Amino acid sequence: MKKTFIRGIFGPSAAVWTFFMFLYFIFSIIFMVFITIWVVTKQINSQDFPWAIYLSIFALVLLLLTFLATKIGQKKAKTEMEQLKNFAENSILK
Repeated sequence: MKKTFIRGIFGPSAAVWTFFMFLYFIFSIIFMVFITIWVVTKQINSQDFPWAIYLSIFALVLLLLTFLATKIGQKKAKTEMEQLKNFAENSILK
């Protein structure tokens, strides 16, 4: 008996995933740069970059906000994704 297997992925477009990964990447790099500047200035007992710690904390806050935005988006889309999955399964079974 021959069978047909249908496979698929339900999710946002690749542009959405790319955008969020870009944000994670940029904010992580910003955090690493400014925390490194702050640590080095502390190690050499310099007062040249006192603002670096504030920018690194700000980058962490942006990372947290990006993470919260992804979780809120996933929660909002969950029922729609369930409906889409049910529709696809029901249309295949008929």
